[in-house]
This record gives sequence, C-alpha cells and structure tokens, in this order.
Amino acid sequence: MEIYNNENKNLLPSGTMLQMGKYRIEESLGSGGFGNTYIIINTGFNERFALKEFFLKGTSERKGDSTVVTVPMEENKRMFASQMKKFEREAKFLLKLHNRHIVPVHDLFQENGTAYYVMDYIEGESLSARMKRTGIPMQEQEVMQIFKQLLEALREVHAKHIWHLDIKPGNIIQRKDGTIVLIDFGASKQMSKDDGHTATTTALAYTRGYAPAEQIDQNRELIGPWTDLFAVGATLYNLITANTPPNIALLGDESAFSFPQNVSQPMRDLIMWMMEPHCRKRPQSVYDVAEWMVKNMGQRQANIDRQAINDTVLPGEHFIDEVKRRQQQPQTEVQTVSYKQNDNNRKPKPDVRTEQKPARVAEKPQERNVSQSGNNRKTIITAVAAGVVALVAVLAVALGGKKDKVTEPEVKTETVAAAITNPDGLQTVTDEKQELALGECLYTGTVDSDGKPHGQGEAKFTDDQYYKGPFEHGVMHGENAVYRFKNEYTFEGEFYHGKFKQGKMTWTDNGDYFIGTFANGQPDKGTTYDKNGNKK
Repeated sequence: MEIYNNENKNLLPSGTMLQMGKYRIEESLGSGGFGNTYIIINTGFNERFALKEFFLKGTSERKGDSTVVTVPMEENKRMFASQMKKFEREAKFLLKLHNRHIVPVHDLFQENGTAYYVMDYIEGESLSARMKRTGIPMQEQEVMQIFKQLLEALREVHAKHIWHLDIKPGNIIQRKDGTIVLIDFGASKQMSKDDGHTATTTALAYTRGYAPAEQIDQNRELIGPWTDLFAVGATLYNLITANTPPNIALLGDESAFSFPQNVSQPMRDLIMWMMEPHCRKRPQSVYDVAEWMVKNMGQRQANIDRQAINDTVLPGEHFIDEVKRRQQQPQTEVQTVSYKQNDNNRKPKPDVRTEQKPARVAEKPQERNVSQSGNNRKTIITAVAAGVVALVAVLAVALGGKKDKVTEPEVKTETVAAAITNPDGLQTVTDEKQELALGECLYTGTVDSDGKPHGQGEAKFTDDQYYKGPFEHGVMHGENAVYRFKNEYTFEGEFYHGKFKQGKMTWTDNGDYFIGTFANGQPDKGTTYDKNGNKK
C-alpha cells in the first residue's frame, strides 16, 4: 500500500472532510492519469471505504493548501468537463452491477470542483502485482479458479449491456481467501438497446496486449462480449505463462504462444480460441465458454476445488451441471406445471407447458461455426444489437437457462457495415390473438416464422394477467421481464422457460417484496422485505 505523501500537492491531505463531514480521508492509495484513490472513513458508521477522485493529471491542479481542483488553461476546460462526465458514468455503471466479483459503489457526488465516488475498500493484491512479486507462472488449477470467477463477473456485466474493455491482471484484485474482484470500469461502454451502438462517442481506451483488433481500430460496431473475452484469454495467458500476451499481428498462429509444458492442451486451446484475431471466431458469450469447457475439459477441470470457494460464485458449477443435464435429456422433453399456492397463499407459480431441446454444445475452437440469427435488421450494427439481446439470456443460462444463437454478420475489411436480410423471418404484429401457456392473450411484438412470439413482446391476457419482456418461440424466456398476476403480485426479473428464475416479487396487498432466486416458480433463496425495506 502506498502511504500518503504530503509533498504531493495534487492529493487531498489526511484528515480532509468531505460531504459536510460524512467522509474523512485517512490516506492515499495511489494516483493515476485520471484520478486519485484514497482510503476514507464513513464517520457516521466508522467504516472504511475507498474513494475515487477525478483528477486529470497535467490538466487540473490544486493551488497552495486549497482542496479545490482548477483547470488553469481555458482550452482544457471543455475536455476536463467531458472526462468528468465519463468518470461519473463509470460510477453509474458500477451502481447497476450486483455481484461478489465486482466492486460495489455506494455514493457519487461533486465537491471541490470535481467528482468523487465511494466504493468498497478491497483488501488484497492485484494479479499484476502478484505476478511481478513472484515472477513465476501460476498453476493451471488456480488459474481455472480465477477464470471461473471472471466469468461470473462478466455474466453480470454483459447482462446489463456493459462491456468492461480493460480486463487485465492489473484490474483484478485477489483477496487473501482467493476470491477475485474486477475493478476499474473507466474504459467501459454501454450498448444502446435501441440501435446496437455503444452509448458514448468518446475514444475506446485499451491496453496493448489485452485488446483485440476491433478495439484498437476503434470499430464500435464490432465491440461486444467477445471483446472482453479476448482480454480474459490474454489475462489467462499472462497468469499461466508469466509472459506478456503475444503481439496482435502474430495471433492466429499457435507458434505465437509459448506455454509451459505442464499446461494442458485443453487450456491452451481455450486461450487461443478466446484470443482469435477475428471477433466472430471467438466465443460470443460467457455461455459459449462454459459449453466448450463441458465438452473439452471434463469434470476434473470443470469442478476443481469445490471447497475453496463457495460454489454459488462459480458459474462453471451452474453452467456445467445444467449443460450436462440437458445433454442427457431426450430430444424433446415436455414440462407441465400447474398453478399451485403455498400454505400462506402468497407465492404462486405460473402454469407453463413448454418444449425443451438439448442445448447446442460449442465445438472445439478450430471447428467452431457460429450460425446466423437476428431480427428484422439491415446492418451489422443492429445485428450486434440482436447479439446483445441474446446475451441477456446468459444470466438465465448461468442459473439454468438456454442460450439463443449468436449473430455472425459477414465482415469485410473494406467496409464497416454489410447488409443482411432478415435471416429468421421475424415479423412485428400488433394486438394479435395468441394462445400461450397462460391462456389467450393479445400479443404485440415480434414473431418467428411459425407465428409464435419470439424476441421482445407484450402479452395482455383475458384474465388480466400481463407479461412484457423476451419470448423464445412462444415461451416467456429471458431477462428484464415484467409479469403481473391479476392484482395479487408483480414479478420483475428473469424468466426461464416460462417460470420465475431470479428477480423481485412484490405483493400488492401490503407492499412486501422478495428479492432472490426462485425454484419451480416459488421464492427460494433470497430475502423478504416489508414495504419500508426492512428485512422480515
């Protein structure tokens, strides 16, 4: 840890109070090109947190003993304001994410002519610091532990349509118990849900060695989950070899990689797959990686060290168990679930009849072909957006769901966008009568070639039930869904083949609500609160 240096006039001194005495600075953790980081105390609770302060080195300054940040040169003021908005956006991104492997943000405010956000203080060591300290490669088993936790973090990040875009050993903190935390979302971008564009137009920052071609070339239309997965592959390579990742110009050739002899062939194949130069030849989602692990790494690698870390934070456990279960099913399995009330008559589950087919298992990297799917869209940009919609189902898969296929638009070196023609034949309908598992309804949204709801839609049932969210070939399936059962309760969250999977259920009679996961349509693991937010 770096101890506060009073000679650094750009840092706030120890004892500085912020937010009218709410926070007190204890010491500095470090300073970079875009900000300063401190350990602070929340004086009301006497708890330790980390504070990130926006400070643009070389552009902003503090004069004398003043705590106020100023920008002396007039021509730099607009840039400072723009970068501060980006800093605040980073905090807002983090505020949306709730995962053990992502540093949580608790407060955002402006003071002293700049912006600050408060986050958990993570006691540990960055993986880059560890590699520098030891100078030797990590064992494959430990790298697999870290890898699974990164997948868990990315599952949450990508489900919110956010790409981190700066995954590397220096942005991964490892606690003493082995758990890791992904930090520094300063380079992150959010994908617009409307048109598939990244939601900002500022330049894409990147770290050489950990950024693929589409990021280096500032090609926003090709940025997606696969961009972060490239960085994860490069990170794994650094950890397992103690070498810097290969030059991007040499990728695509196995000779570019130099693995220690004790690294298994499946691990080598996985890393090289994730670091494929062409973005469409890489895994397209976290679930793709999990499928590949099941097929090519087997039970020994997939379920390493179950006791080392609670299995609820290892996505591989959930992915692998679910994929293996579905692989053992017959070609068509019909599930019938009837309405059922529990003893207190407050936790209904939807009556759903669905057909399931086994999941497609990802092929080996060198054999992989990604099939095309999409909406009624006409450019690669919107095709990527369709891929984002498919990615939302990753959360459902991670807890027991099914993955949509991922769009693979034709990419030419001479052009950014190439036209495609509605490959799935999706059409938009308005107030069309549909007979779904919950009964007859008026449906507005997109339908597949068989006329079944597929994609985003809204269903108004004749008995006053209501659903708005994603469908998969006539079945409610996916994230960011809203379901209202007459006037008894409302569910907001994720559906898996017509059943509640995880989210929030609110009872309208008294305002109580439950947040957590569901099993067979019933609240399972989570917490119940009263209308005032108090735990019950």
